[in-house]
Amino acid sequence: GGYDEAFALVGEDEDLSRRLGYAGGKLLYIPSAEVLHFQRDTIKTWADNMFVYGKGRVWLIRRHPQAFSLVFLLPVLALLFLPVYLLCILLYSLQLLVRRREVKKLWRVSALYVCTHLPYALGMIYGLFVRGDTPEAIARSKTPKLFLMVFH
Repeated sequence: GGYDEAFALVGEDEDLSRRLGYAGGKLLYIPSAEVLHFQRDTIKTWADNMFVYGKGRVWLIRRHPQAFSLVFLLPVLALLFLPVYLLCILLYSLQLLVRRREVKKLWRVSALYVCTHLPYALGMIYGLFVRGDTPEAIARSKTPKLFLMVFH
């Protein structure tokens, strides 16, 4: 019962919800409920947060394979096909901003997509090698320390 400490920074709520559901518990949707999320102040802290979400997604899929969706692989595919991804992001951003008559924001909006998807993908790759955010989990990892220094 309760939150699993292996999910110290991310995914603990989804993990608990899934385990409660598997145990026969009922999860309620309450439309009037409010949740406060703090947005990141800088593009770097935003990207760092996306990295954390990416590794958490892998940990959740490992624990709950039925939660897997092909959509989760899109950021990793973007890494593999980076030029195609960048062109698609640029064209999509342009189309969106032309419709809103805000073309001046093209580079900022495009950069935000990149700073969301690429750190998320790198976090997913990191999450394949390290199983948890606790110091113990990182110490147990068989991941080369250089990889941990670069991606953590």
